[in-house]
Amino acid sequence: AVRRVPDEVVARLDLSAVRLMLVGAEPIAPAVWRDFARKTRPAGLDPSAAQPVYGLAEATLAVTFPPPGEVAEPLVLDRASLSRGVAVDAVAGEGAVAGGGAVELMDVGPPVAGCAVRIVDDGGAELGDRRVGHIMVRGPQLA
Repeated sequence: AVRRVPDEVVARLDLSAVRLMLVGAEPIAPAVWRDFARKTRPAGLDPSAAQPVYGLAEATLAVTFPPPGEVAEPLVLDRASLSRGVAVDAVAGEGAVAGGGAVELMDVGPPVAGCAVRIVDDGGAELGDRRVGHIMVRGPQLA
C-alpha cells in the first residue's frame, strides 16, 4: 500500500488527529514500517500513533500491544544465534542486515492486562527470555 498510494495523495491528507493505529494482521517487515512512517509524515501522522501488535483470532485479537505513545522500533538480531534458538542483539546498522548477518523483527510489546504469554520448547517446557520456541497464550480473552 505504501508504494501504491502516490505521495501527492498522501500530502493532501490530514492525519494529525490520529492518536492510535494498531497493525497486526501479519508479520510486519521493519522496512515496510519505516517506509510507512516516512510516507505519512507529510500528512501529520504522529510516529507513535502506529503500533505493531500481536494478536490471535482465538484471543479475540489482543495478546501483546506496545505502550501507547512509544515509537515502534525493530529489534536487530544476530541471524546465526536465532538459528540456534537464542535472540542475541546484533551490531546495529543497515549494513549488518543487508549483509545477511542480522535480521530485523518488530517489537510487538508486552502482553495486555490479564494475558500471560510464555515461550516453550517442543515438550512444553518453558524457555528463558530471548529464546526461540512455541508461543503459548493464557487469559480471559481466549475463545
